[in-house]
Amino acid sequence: MKFLKAIENSQLMATCSIYNLFRIQHISFEKNPDATYIYKATLYRDFRTLRVTWLSKHERKDIGYGVLVRADWLTKKVFLEGTNIIKTVSSVGMLLEGEGLDTTLIPAWMQDGFAVGALLRTISSLPVEYNRLINQVLTNHYTLYHFLKTPWSLSGEFKTLGGNLERTLLQLDFLESDRVAQRLMRPKEQLMAAVILLGIGHYNQFDYDTRTHCYKKRSTKGKHDPRQVAIDLINEARKPLNMKDLLTFDRLISVIMHLDFEY
Repeated sequence: MKFLKAIENSQLMATCSIYNLFRIQHISFEKNPDATYIYKATLYRDFRTLRVTWLSKHERKDIGYGVLVRADWLTKKVFLEGTNIIKTVSSVGMLLEGEGLDTTLIPAWMQDGFAVGALLRTISSLPVEYNRLINQVLTNHYTLYHFLKTPWSLSGEFKTLGGNLERTLLQLDFLESDRVAQRLMRPKEQLMAAVILLGIGHYNQFDYDTRTHCYKKRSTKGKHDPRQVAIDLINEARKPLNMKDLLTFDRLISVIMHLDFEY
């Protein structure tokens, strides 16, 4: 019998006890005769995976592949091999100070790791109100996944997977010129935040076929409006943030609604 060795790794323990932010890479469950559920999941963070198991009285419909979670640990030891018996995991509604989505990005989500890195560095460089807002929008795993993966178009420019992100970065590069901010008569950081949020607003412009992992023309009636999608995402993200400077967000929404960022 092979005995598991508990690794007292200070870096790993810091991850678990301080930040404790993971993304579910795989999850399954079994239903017991007494109507309880045994859940097994693989959690991902910082290029590491941890296997966990816990008992639940109810079916957990709030968690699944890609969802951000925090774990309620039972011991101070973390096993790099085998499973860790824990109390439960909780889905994350808001990031804590010092946390970032970059530590939990599953590699399979990234068509171009350099492009994703450039985006995250840009978000981190923005003033705190824009940084927190965008991160809150991207806390939703479905929004983040499709923002990173969706093409810009199905037959024209940027039609490959990740094309929407590439186009967003191209527009950000265009804004690096101070002359653009002067011409638009807006602060550069505000324009950059607007471009990123408008790019995110394209995340659901196509239907996604889970069998072929391809995007196709929307089946729903009505024209897709990325500006309205971006504004809806902002308004939803503002609620848990409880930020007092509402004028900042109102001005940002105005920029998204009325300015043209074409390069």
